[in-house]
Amino acid sequence: MLMINRKVFDTSNFIDSTPSITAGEENAITREKQTDSLQPETHLRAAGFEAKSRNAEMLLKSSYVEASLRNQAETSAAPKASSSPLNGLRIGWLQDGSEVKVTRALSPVVGHDTRMEAIAFARLSGADPTAVVRDSNGKWHAVELNRNFYGGTKVASDNNLRNVEGLTHFDQKKIEAIQQEIVKAQEKGDYEEVSRLQKSQAALVFGVDESEINFIRNSNERLAGKININTGKPGGGLHGAEKAPNSNFDPSKRNAIEIGINELANPKNASGIIFHENSHAKDYALTQYWVGKYEKETGKKFVPGDKGDIGFTTWINSQAPKHLSRADAELVSDVSANANGSSEAKAYVGTFMNALKAGNPEAAATQLKLYAAGMLSHPQKINRPTGAHVELELKRQLEIEYRKMPKDMQAQFDKIFQDLAKNHPDAWISKFNHATAMNYKP
Repeated sequence: MLMINRKVFDTSNFIDSTPSITAGEENAITREKQTDSLQPETHLRAAGFEAKSRNAEMLLKSSYVEASLRNQAETSAAPKASSSPLNGLRIGWLQDGSEVKVTRALSPVVGHDTRMEAIAFARLSGADPTAVVRDSNGKWHAVELNRNFYGGTKVASDNNLRNVEGLTHFDQKKIEAIQQEIVKAQEKGDYEEVSRLQKSQAALVFGVDESEINFIRNSNERLAGKININTGKPGGGLHGAEKAPNSNFDPSKRNAIEIGINELANPKNASGIIFHENSHAKDYALTQYWVGKYEKETGKKFVPGDKGDIGFTTWINSQAPKHLSRADAELVSDVSANANGSSEAKAYVGTFMNALKAGNPEAAATQLKLYAAGMLSHPQKINRPTGAHVELELKRQLEIEYRKMPKDMQAQFDKIFQDLAKNHPDAWISKFNHATAMNYKP
């Protein structure tokens, strides 16, 4: 995935302020460490640095940005079955006293920035039973368990995990059975039953409580902190300001994500869409962070518009490469100006890489096929980034990831790109080349 830096500036705060899902944490099986300072664990160390107190000013230097980019890229390959310290970790007990342990870490060793990313990764993997846990550095991880811990009664206190949450069973047959019941209810015109079944189906697809699912008729009804299922949108996903009709950037509003109703019939791909839209949510939050810095440092007010605020665009580009990478500046500039080409590129390619590492090459291929086809469609459905830095950085990160993959995953990677070059030769992503990908120097 594109490792445009997030955690160098301690983005955990602003990412969590516009999360894909946070409301469900109130119902999660959770244990928070009561401590003012985190004790770092070498094996679970996050890729970035905490930008707090005396470290904050240091972390604004470009050298730290570049170091974090390299560290994230070089440690984000999927872990081997025996390589993660999470394997074998006891996370709690069931009501009958059965011990619940991690049998396999699913996520890349570096973990995920948000809970929703970890949930989507778990679902992309198809593993069951699973949970998501948050380590002492605030990173989330999807893990496979020896027993289903959804609704578990007691969380272990003898580990350094900050949160533990069991997910519902990923039961493909049950999801398909519910889909058949939905079709029958629709044929009978029993829309109350359709609504009930769809909510139950969505909760199973994503592994969360039904309270986290919000069915809407249009984007004006979408809410932050929920998985919004748009009954008026057949397929795909969307992100943007809460209760807004479009995806335009508004620094004063929280971000919300949604998914088309028909995607529930394809659980693994639906998880890919949620992962994709969560990537946009993080970009939106990152842009809000830089808008806040702009207003504080210049004394000017960001004025949102169809093409953003030219004053902010000029300012953010002038911050690179001293205070953020050129790719970061390009991304933030695009998001603020509602030119979402950079964010789309990162979301499609990032979801491709994570789906591949989750063991879901089908969902991975779907992401790149949709991306390439959307850029080449007439009229064009997906825009390219406005500059070259995001594309070049993406290619570089793809190659770094590729070199760390096991042989079978490399074969899947190459097959997907061979098909992409054959069917969509004019798309920039189809022209990825192992021999030249590392030429870009951020």
